[in-house]
Amino acid sequence: MINKLKKSMGLIKVDNQPSQKEVFEKTESFIKFVNELGLKGEYEKCCVCGWNKTAVDMAHILPKRKGGKVEASNISPLCPNHHREFDKNVISHEAKVVIYQWILNILPKFEKN
Repeated sequence: MINKLKKSMGLIKVDNQPSQKEVFEKTESFIKFVNELGLKGEYEKCCVCGWNKTAVDMAHILPKRKGGKVEASNISPLCPNHHREFDKNVISHEAKVVIYQWILNILPKFEKN
């Protein structure tokens, strides 16, 4: 029972999936990299609605449980509401288009550095 709970929390690797700790460390490393490139401002507000009242979520476009990685082409800053809508696949088509356009616009900034 305890191992099942640990697996559900991402504390035990399942089928070569990274643990929550590994994902957190990679995300921290990604944020540090973003800051070093001077792109911190790009990640401080929701790319859909511009919300920036408190911490913005770093949302995985392809979920980590499906092999998504912590890299510029798979991370988008979303407010908690848009993040949950995206994860539950109830976000509007228009919002999805904005998210994917945001990613396409940010990638060249990484390639320059």
